[in-house]
Amino acid sequence: MPFNFIDYLIAYTSEAESPTEFWRWAAISCLSAVLRSNVYVTVKVGTIYPNLYIILYSDSGVARKAAPAKFVGKLIQQVGTTKFINGRASMQAVVKELGSSYTNAHGMMIGGASGILYSEELSSFAISDPSTIPLLIDLYDYHDDWGNNLISYNIRLKAVCLSLLAASNSDLFRSVYT
Repeated sequence: MPFNFIDYLIAYTSEAESPTEFWRWAAISCLSAVLRSNVYVTVKVGTIYPNLYIILYSDSGVARKAAPAKFVGKLIQQVGTTKFINGRASMQAVVKELGSSYTNAHGMMIGGASGILYSEELSSFAISDPSTIPLLIDLYDYHDDWGNNLISYNIRLKAVCLSLLAASNSDLFRSVYT
C-alpha cells in the first residue's frame, strides 16, 4: 500500500482533541508549503500550483485549532525547504522576506519567492493595513515575475508560490477581513 501523508498524519493524531478535518487541512497545507512550485498540473488554461491559503476556523473555544497548526508548522520548519514567515508582519515586510535568499540550517540555499505565511491566530499576524488583503490576493496566484514599486524600496519577486496557514474565530476574523 502506498504511503499517504494525509492519512498517516490523521491516524498519528487520532487521539488529539482537535477535529479530524483540522488535521486534514493542516496536512494539506504542509504539503502545499513543502512542494511549492516543484509540483504542478498543466491544463488547457494554464498551470495549477499547490499553493493554498488555509484558515482553520471555528467559534472561540469550540474546537482546538492551534494544535494542528503548531504540529505542521514545526514539520515545515524541520523540512527546511521553504521560507517560513510567522509572527506579526506587514505585507511589505512579507514581500521583502520573499525577495531574500538565505542558506538554511541544513546548508541548502532557499531562494525564489516561495513560502508559507503562518499564524496560530490570523488577526495577530496581519497588521492593520488596507493593503494587506489586496496584496494577499495578488500574491496568491503563481507569478514568474512580480513587482512592487514603493517610495521606500522597489522589489522584484521570482517564482512566487505563496501558501498560508492560520487559525481564527468569528470575532477575530472580522478584524482582518470584513
